[in-house]
Amino acid sequence: VTDHSGMWITAATGYQSSTCAMADAKNVTHGDNQGKWAWNTIGTKQYKRCNFHKECPVMLRAAQNTDKTWRQEVLDVSHAIERKDRRSQRTPFTFEQEAKIIDSV
Repeated sequence: VTDHSGMWITAATGYQSSTCAMADAKNVTHGDNQGKWAWNTIGTKQYKRCNFHKECPVMLRAAQNTDKTWRQEVLDVSHAIERKDRRSQRTPFTFEQEAKIIDSV
């Protein structure tokens, strides 16, 4: 188990719940990841992991403020070098193709 205390930086704040904070993850860009996040499948399942780079160690989480609102925090480490071209291995479309489809709808 890796201790990441002190390595989290605030990305956004003012959310009413952790659910709202995590639902807004697509608006959090860290490095060059273009807001691409996926739920963590290894380790803490409440975190999202950068889904723009292969085996990327950068994670996103929701944390509660002292005033009971919520914030998004990003693990402040370097992204992996190799980029992914699609959301998952089973996805037929690349990120670029997905964006074009969404824009055309």
